[in-house]
Amino acid sequence: MKNSRNSYEFFLSELFKGDEHELGYIIELMRAAGHIKEIQKILLFISTPDSLDEDEAWEYEILDYEMGMESLQIFLFNVSAAQLREALKLFHKFTKLPFYAELKNDFNEEQNNAASILENYVNEFDNKQGLLYNILIPLRNKVFHYDGKNPIEWVKRVIADEKFEKPRVHSISIDEFEFGPGLEYDDHLFSNYLFWGGGQSCDSLMKAIVEICEIHKNFLEFVKAMSEILMVRVELPSDRPFGWELEYRYGFKRDE
Repeated sequence: MKNSRNSYEFFLSELFKGDEHELGYIIELMRAAGHIKEIQKILLFISTPDSLDEDEAWEYEILDYEMGMESLQIFLFNVSAAQLREALKLFHKFTKLPFYAELKNDFNEEQNNAASILENYVNEFDNKQGLLYNILIPLRNKVFHYDGKNPIEWVKRVIADEKFEKPRVHSISIDEFEFGPGLEYDDHLFSNYLFWGGGQSCDSLMKAIVEICEIHKNFLEFVKAMSEILMVRVELPSDRPFGWELEYRYGFKRDE
């Protein structure tokens, strides 16, 4: 697909009758893509120079993670992982619809490739393999599920460690709303579910980050392709004249 900057203005009734089975999925895929784009903006905002373009910024972001992740970046990585799992779960359900097969018939080679990459990730999950199964689901389940029982064993281990040399010191800053023990437990959860592979923690971290960035890219490309095909199917122009909507001020006009 060409890297066009087409912008479309339209009424939903120009695209849908309102009772299509795929309609809700299309809206939710668009919403998920919007969330991914917002997550990207936040990640780039906190760590990259303003002069970089988007592709350079992602490379910079990966290097920044390689040099060491700050607590905010870890949190945003967890947000990204949790959101991405839900987005791909939605995509997986969408692929089961007849509309998905119809859509792919209109895709060019590049667009089909983006869809196939997403399909491979959800298929890996079905086989209990890959990034989704090993990382994204555990992070989604643990990081943002708060259970008063789960931290008890961690607290017991920390207390036991305090009997030995150089025990961990904790801190709470009341005015800054910084509560150290909670964040330390968060780091514990993060490391348990991200660092796998027996001594390959740095490589594993980089692998997860690169893969998530790649999935983000292909998810956005897929939703872009889907959206453009929807426009083309009903012959909606991207260059409607200024004020075109005034013709419909009192409701969508009926055909003569």
